[in-house]
Amino acid sequence: STQCRVTPKLMRLMWNGFPVHYDNTHGWGYLVPYDEELTPLEAELRSQETDDKEQHQFPLQAFLECVRNNKLNKSGNLPSADGVKESIDVRDLLGINFDENAMELEEKMPHWEAAKEKKMKKVPMFVGVGPFNIGIPGVQFHKIPHKDGGLSKVGNPLAREYLLRTEDGTMTASIGAHADRVMTLGRMCSYWKNNHKRIMDQMSVWLKKSELDKNTSRHPDYENEGLYGAIVPRIVPAGTITRRAVEPTWLTASNAYKDRIGSELKAMIQCPPGYKFVGADVDSQELWIAAVLGDAYFMKEHGCTALSWMTLQGNKADKTDLHSKTAQIVNTSRDHAKVMNYARIYGAGVSLAQKQLMQFNPQLSAIEARRRATNMYKQTKGQKNAQKQWIGGTESYMFNALEAIACSEKPVTPVLGCQISRALDPHFVLDDFLTSRINWVVQSSAVDYLHLMLVCMRWLFKSYNIEGRFCISIHDEVRYLV
Repeated sequence: STQCRVTPKLMRLMWNGFPVHYDNTHGWGYLVPYDEELTPLEAELRSQETDDKEQHQFPLQAFLECVRNNKLNKSGNLPSADGVKESIDVRDLLGINFDENAMELEEKMPHWEAAKEKKMKKVPMFVGVGPFNIGIPGVQFHKIPHKDGGLSKVGNPLAREYLLRTEDGTMTASIGAHADRVMTLGRMCSYWKNNHKRIMDQMSVWLKKSELDKNTSRHPDYENEGLYGAIVPRIVPAGTITRRAVEPTWLTASNAYKDRIGSELKAMIQCPPGYKFVGADVDSQELWIAAVLGDAYFMKEHGCTALSWMTLQGNKADKTDLHSKTAQIVNTSRDHAKVMNYARIYGAGVSLAQKQLMQFNPQLSAIEARRRATNMYKQTKGQKNAQKQWIGGTESYMFNALEAIACSEKPVTPVLGCQISRALDPHFVLDDFLTSRINWVVQSSAVDYLHLMLVCMRWLFKSYNIEGRFCISIHDEVRYLV
């Protein structure tokens, strides 16, 4: 759209200190000075080969000045596609007594060539998706890293996933603090912008006083002029192949953050007078379930495997829990490591881990990301032996247990014995969709736990005559009105 094309230019967006640019073939990227910086001699030669119209199509000198003003290092060096050139005037290398105007073009040539090698001093520092030649002299084009890999192109650098890069300084605006403030506000409003229609379209039911519960209508806090009603979430029970419920608003609501408008959505729901919300969620539920399955496969004692011991005794403050350990292995933040851990437990491989690392850190090269991902899988998942069993990793027994269930003749959940969908039955798919079947073992066991919790709470209310009712379940969280 016009907004996506024009706004980044008006804000003078920079990626790693380089001006962003849109190319019809590669999408959004950034321009980097080309290795062979135009010397006065080369500029003069080029001016003789091209007409004035072509020469002024791209403001190269203004571009170089812009890059100099936004240089990445503190030593005064100018970034380039393969390294950094020292910002030294070639005339200084030729000498102060050198008079270029007193020579013909052919006479200048040997002097410029001799000085050119002295000028070039490269320091490897630049990593990007590219370079690409897009027909602009003096510059090369590098694609902004896309979360789906180098083959995909970025359609809008102001989209939500790229606005997050303003926090670590990867993407900046060079027109002052006002532009940075605009990007900050855009990041704050992105959640509400994407979800406000679904929130406003919720199905609500308003009740008359005669339709209200007596505990509510007779409560001292009841207001006769107030409006009392409820939102009816349009939940699809067992909406996925793992029997998880599906609902686009409440089941996908974000945790509350100060800098994310709309994330306080769940906190805005209030119980009627005379009632209280009572609820709880299971801490790291699926991680715990996977650890228990690994224990049952190994010694049938809780805490007998490395993963289970970290789950039981690991401490976030001491950095001894699973997420902190993974963060140390791949040199990333704990939040990013948490995403990678759950992806690995659900059956994702090294390729996805590599892609995630490059998404979390756009400066990371593909080779380095692959090395870190491979090292992480070697230390956690381990390696397969001749019997096709995982060995040598902190999670090897857990993966052996999951694969044993997923590859059995009739896969069922270990607790309630729920059988896998016929769409993933090994009798029909053979050895295919193993990742989905491993995911099914963990998530479907979590649904079993939810069903057990609901049945136990119903028994508790009935046995002790507690006036309460089920309100909503959000995967590993249950809430009751009591």
